[in-house]
Amino acid sequence: MGFYNGVSRIGSAAGLFGGAVLIDGVGFNLGILIIAGISLLAVPLAARAFSGPLPHREPVSAPAPWALLLLGACIGAVPAFVLSTLGASISTYTEITDLIPAATLTGAVLATRYVLDSLAAPVLDFVFDRLGLHHATVVCLAGGALLLIAASAAPDLIPFVSCVVLFFGMTTLMYAGVGGVASALGSGAYARYVTALDFGAAAGALLAWILVAQFSDPFIPLAAAAVLSGLTLAAVWTRIDRL
Repeated sequence: MGFYNGVSRIGSAAGLFGGAVLIDGVGFNLGILIIAGISLLAVPLAARAFSGPLPHREPVSAPAPWALLLLGACIGAVPAFVLSTLGASISTYTEITDLIPAATLTGAVLATRYVLDSLAAPVLDFVFDRLGLHHATVVCLAGGALLLIAASAAPDLIPFVSCVVLFFGMTTLMYAGVGGVASALGSGAYARYVTALDFGAAAGALLAWILVAQFSDPFIPLAAAAVLSGLTLAAVWTRIDRL
């Protein structure tokens, strides 16, 4: 899982940073058209890659424990709180955004997440295997919550970005590590885990912007995500070793 995530995220990192610079340079409308044109280049490559028959594999599956599904929802929701409001948070640091456009800064910070996935995921997943699911979950959820609280109170952009990048490292560790545990239970359990992950990501982004609209503060979702991490850790504490 670590090597798969590492390879798959290279394009994500280039797309996020390149897209932000492109839109700052040529504007939103033309930038979207250029990105759409580049996306079309993938169609013949995909058609060629999947032209042959897929290998047959016997389905092997075990039930997905509720603790695994809850972890999946948390792993999807907590980063969504951060990612969906990151641009709004960065734009509040006007002393920097007056010099460098907020979209470029946001794209650069978002790209670091996928750079971590590309370069550090295999190493982080080795660390996950060495720690084990229980210890890795405690370290990542508790450590991630502390980093988000620190980011929500950061007075300057550099401490804020530092906390967010370290938080991305925690999510990389959890994303592939817990995904590996789910995949070992079989295709059915992994499918349910991914569904919980996607549901959490969708709900997290929606709830984050509801909080921003209610409190007019883009840093509130970071604190809310920290609380969600703590509640998830408390809920699965006695169940992690059974996965």
